[in-house]
Amino acid sequence: VRDGSKTADKLKALGVNDIRLIINRVNVSEPTKNSIYDFDSIIDIVSVQLIGVVPDDRAAALALSQGQSVSAKSLFSQTFENIAKRFSGIETSLLII
Repeated sequence: VRDGSKTADKLKALGVNDIRLIINRVNVSEPTKNSIYDFDSIIDIVSVQLIGVVPDDRAAALALSQGQSVSAKSLFSQTFENIAKRFSGIETSLLII
């Protein structure tokens, strides 16, 4: 969160105004640890619009590290597809867990 805040501040100082936030490696095995309050706190600290929340998916990380693809039907893949849509201006869900 601190790194995201510092990066956003530096980008703003450079005149970059169209900044978006992706929260990475969100725990999907224990969803109670991922309250909306936690996401709101991160957004408030970083002061950047949220565009995606990426699940911490060990199977996807292992597949990618071995040069294999991840199923397009997985939550992990769908999350990135939705982030790409949002970057392109297409409204779609955040898939917050």
